[in-house]
Amino acid sequence: MKIKHKKGMSLLETLITITFIAVIGILVVVLLSRTLHSYRSNQETIRVQDKVAAAMRDFESVARGATEVITADSDQFEFYTYLAGDAHPAPSKIRYFFEEDAIKKGRIGPEGSGPDYTYPPENEVVEILSEDIISSELFLYYSDVNFDYDNEEATLLESPISTTAVRMINIRISSDKDPNLPPETITEVTLVSLRNLKNNL
Repeated sequence: MKIKHKKGMSLLETLITITFIAVIGILVVVLLSRTLHSYRSNQETIRVQDKVAAAMRDFESVARGATEVITADSDQFEFYTYLAGDAHPAPSKIRYFFEEDAIKKGRIGPEGSGPDYTYPPENEVVEILSEDIISSELFLYYSDVNFDYDNEEATLLESPISTTAVRMINIRISSDKDPNLPPETITEVTLVSLRNLKNNL
């Protein structure tokens, strides 16, 4: 009776198998790495979009109630307004401004008694609305005389801005942590009408 011995894998076959498994492993690692990077990039995009959108909503809801414009610069808009739920008998002093690559919101409540209320600068409470802002040119200002949405330039107020003429504001917020890397720059633009200052009200 003859006994057949099973032949094992040769050294070459073993090396080929190991190489094949290694290549497959590298491909899996690369694929997982790219998937993780894509996921993180998408999450960062969503985070930035949410922050920019929240800053825009905040500006829209507060600025449209302005009762008097104090400062109208490209990087700062300051005004008086009555805030919802505010217990003060006089309006609060609000400013939206660019500082240290961020758009910020400052608020000062009135002090003293009417009609001579004061707004001490040291009382200002500042909060960061959105970071990684790539341009300090946030605001454009318009009068509302014959305003044409198809031709905004027709009523664009030129610098130096007359604060008494401001009736509408274009705000543009562009955020990008690193313009040289993905994700792409997130930009939101909106036009806000100062309803308490409209000439036709």
